[in-house]
Amino acid sequence: METSEILETYNGASDTPDSRDFTIEEYLGAEPETKDLPRKKILDKAENLNQLRSNSCTVTGGLNVSNETHTQFNASYLIRTDWEKVWERAIKKGASPSNGWLLTSALAHLKDEGIIGGYIKIGQNGEAVVPKIKAMICENKAVYTGVPVANWKETLRTHYFTLAKATLSGHAFDITGYDDDYQCQDGTKGAFLVGNSWGKDGYFWFPYSETRHLFSQYIMLLDADNARLQDLKSRRKNIYLQKAFEKKIWNEERPADMATAFEIRVMLNRALGLPDNYKFFRKHFALMCEDKILRGKMKLWNEERPYELASDEELAIMFTRAVVRNSELSVDALMLTREQVAEVCGRDF
Repeated sequence: METSEILETYNGASDTPDSRDFTIEEYLGAEPETKDLPRKKILDKAENLNQLRSNSCTVTGGLNVSNETHTQFNASYLIRTDWEKVWERAIKKGASPSNGWLLTSALAHLKDEGIIGGYIKIGQNGEAVVPKIKAMICENKAVYTGVPVANWKETLRTHYFTLAKATLSGHAFDITGYDDDYQCQDGTKGAFLVGNSWGKDGYFWFPYSETRHLFSQYIMLLDADNARLQDLKSRRKNIYLQKAFEKKIWNEERPADMATAFEIRVMLNRALGLPDNYKFFRKHFALMCEDKILRGKMKLWNEERPYELASDEELAIMFTRAVVRNSELSVDALMLTREQVAEVCGRDF
């Protein structure tokens, strides 16, 4: 394998879960059905990508999950192999060529790229539930996750997950199957099959007994899933708008009107409990938007004129860029309605 010489220092992924993620229980309206699952299920219609010497596993692993899930439901789906271009655009958003990216950042990026329709969390990091992951596989949905530490050289040599003791060596990957009767090295039975993004020989088995080490776990949604997702978003939106009204952030008037720069600043100030005429330094406002709205999904701050007070127009465009996750948005492209601004204020502030 071409990457064997860099595996000892590899670190390409980390996991900072976003509390705003939709859960599988919200999405289904109930717990996933985990009874009477087959003892073995493998999804193997899409060939695994090879990230070569890059630290792009959050993107390549995500594309593996998307490719496998799409081909399970559409045999004519055109496999996405243009991972290098997708990764280049991820770097522009804040992904690190040397330390990779957050799982949720990559998921949001794949959504922004139009590759997936959305994503749903099925388990929190450190709290993976084996039957839930198996249930998703049985629904023909590959699972996106990873681990913070591993001995990758040994893992790829033996095709069996080997834990590292200390050094961060985060890696994102795709779970594409399971076998309840797989005999593990620790004497237990049962393991997940990881397709991985280090080519056709990069696969390995991950024992059920080690699932406490997994990052948060996600499935990706297809176009056919959008109606249910939009209904879920609508219910959340109503909660956020009601919260904004109760906090007197807005008065529910003219919801479809485009918000002016002045209105955006006033609503934000009210959300933060500040006077309507309060002004922010450019740096402080940009970092606040990165922290509260973007949460690792994109870098917004360009480090220019940090301690100048932001004009209403500057504040409004930074806020808009954060909401739509587009750092290159034109300075005169205010595109949020009053209702959209109120929703974000009720959700994130």
